[in-house]
Amino acid sequence: MRNRFELGLAAATAAWALGYGGLRVWWATGHRPAFAPLGWDLLLVSPWQPVLVCAAALLAVLAMLTAPRRWAPPVGSAVLAATIVVSCPLVLLDLVATVLPGLGLPYDPVSILSRAGYLLGAALLAVAAIRRTRTLRGACLRCGRTDRSRHVGRVPAWAWLGAYLAVAGCLTRLAAQLAVGLGAGPMQAAPATVAFEVGFLLAGTLLPLATVHRWGRVWPCWLPGLRGHRVPRWLVLGPASVLAAGLLVYFGISLAQLVVDPAGWTAGYDLPLGFFWVAIPAYVLWGLGLAAGTVWYQRRTRPHCRRCGRGAPGPRSAPQPRTGGPGRRSGPSDQGAERLDQQPHAEDREQHRGAVPDETLR
Repeated sequence: MRNRFELGLAAATAAWALGYGGLRVWWATGHRPAFAPLGWDLLLVSPWQPVLVCAAALLAVLAMLTAPRRWAPPVGSAVLAATIVVSCPLVLLDLVATVLPGLGLPYDPVSILSRAGYLLGAALLAVAAIRRTRTLRGACLRCGRTDRSRHVGRVPAWAWLGAYLAVAGCLTRLAAQLAVGLGAGPMQAAPATVAFEVGFLLAGTLLPLATVHRWGRVWPCWLPGLRGHRVPRWLVLGPASVLAAGLLVYFGISLAQLVVDPAGWTAGYDLPLGFFWVAIPAYVLWGLGLAAGTVWYQRRTRPHCRRCGRGAPGPRSAPQPRTGGPGRRSGPSDQGAERLDQQPHAEDREQHRGAVPDETLR
C-alpha cells in the first residue's frame, strides 16, 4: 500500500507543516508583520490556530502511514483542508486584484504569500485524503473509478438546475447593482472596470452553461479551425472550480456576518442595507449552482484511464432478442432491434464526434 508517491506526498506535507507552522509560531510570539490594509491575513479565532492546524496535519500524515486501513486519518485530513480554505476568504479578492490591478482593490504581497503558503497545505492534505480514500474504497488511484462505476451519459436534472441557478444568481446580482446605480460601489472608475464587468458576465453566464451544454465539451460549428474538436477540460473545469470555491467561501462568510451584524455593512459603503441582502445571497446561489455544474462536468469529461482501463467509450451491451418460445426463430425485426441496441450511446457519439481519431481518445 505504501508506494513512492505516497511517501513523497507525506514528506512534502510534513515539510510544509514544519516550515509554515514554524513561521506562524514566530508570528504568534510577537513578530507578526503589519498586514496592510486590513491588519490580518487569515480569518482566525486565535493567532495560534494555524500552528494547531499544522500540528494536526503532521499527526494526520503519520497516522495515514502507520494505520493505512483506517478511515479516520483521511477524514481528518479533509477536515483540516476545509478549515484552511475557510480561513482564506480573501483569496478571491487576491485573484481579482492580481489579474486586474486597476480596480483599486487592496493588494498586499505579504498577505497574499501568507495565504498562498497556507493553501499549499490544504492542497497537500486534500490530495493525501483523496488517494487514501480511493485506496480504502478499492478504486483506481489515478481516476477514482471502481468496477461499479457507470458511464456518465445525459446531463442529470440537478446539474441543469445548478447551472441555471448560477446564471440566475449572477443576473440577480446585476439587477441589485442597477437598482442602486452603476456608479455605486468600492471599485474605481478605470478601464480595468470594463474588463472586470465583461469577465463578470462571462463567468456568470457562459461558464455555468458550458458545464452542462454540449458546446462546453465540443467546440461549436461556428468556430472555424476549432469546430468539432474537444474543448480542453481544464479550460472549463479550472476556472469553474476556482470560482465556485471562492464564491462559496468569501460570500458564505459574508452572509454569516450579514446575519450576525447587518448594521456593520452600511458603515463602510455608501449603499443601502437591502442591496447586501440581495447581492450576497445571490453570490452564494451563484457559487452553489456553479459547484453543481462543475461536479458533473468533471465526471462527464473524465478521460479514459490508462492505469485501470476504465472509462473507455464503447457500445452498450445488446439485450437478447425475444424468441417467444423454444421453437421460434428470430426474424428480421429482432435482428434489426439487436443492431440498433449495439450502436454507441448518443452521448458517447456526441463527445467524440469529429474531434480527433479514435486512437487518440484511448
